[in-house]
Amino acid sequence: MTTRDQIGLAVLGVLGIIGVFVLSNANKIAAAVADVADAAGKYWPLPANGEPYRDIIQAAASDNSVPFDLIARDLWQESRFKPDAYNPSGAEGIAQEIPRFYPGVDVLDPAQAIPAQAGSLADYYDEFGSWAQALAAYDWGPGNVRAAVAADSVNWLTAATEKYPNGAPVEARKYVGQILTDVPLEPLPPGAMT
Repeated sequence: MTTRDQIGLAVLGVLGIIGVFVLSNANKIAAAVADVADAAGKYWPLPANGEPYRDIIQAAASDNSVPFDLIARDLWQESRFKPDAYNPSGAEGIAQEIPRFYPGVDVLDPAQAIPAQAGSLADYYDEFGSWAQALAAYDWGPGNVRAAVAADSVNWLTAATEKYPNGAPVEARKYVGQILTDVPLEPLPPGAMT
């Protein structure tokens, strides 16, 4: 038997072992695949106008460890899935990003804007340790959230700051409250509005 034949038999043996493993664990593998599929839309069903972006949202969620539903619900809050949405504040696109804060990203291209949004949410979650604070940072700005948390770590959403003496603006309080009501990843913080 040649070396080539020995390698071929070894490869067939390994493939056979893998095949036996897959067959003996087929139910577990199918259940794991179903769990992953069920995770998208667990809390908030993606509306029809969001369906064209499902794969982009799923990839962004996976790549950034941000829940699918949170990204999708945030996009709904920001633009109702309109890639050409515009806000007088200068925010543009499906994720309502201000272009100067996202250099190198075409904020009008959902394939670029959605991963950028997910990356921002992931960064803010890493910094603050809370989805409520990550959402507030995305909407209100991370500097404002830092100042509010420094003023009162529990009642941060209503904490007085120099710039906003009555706490977060109503729009930011509604933003956090409405999204986390639909995607209840954690309890609503005091001051959140629905």
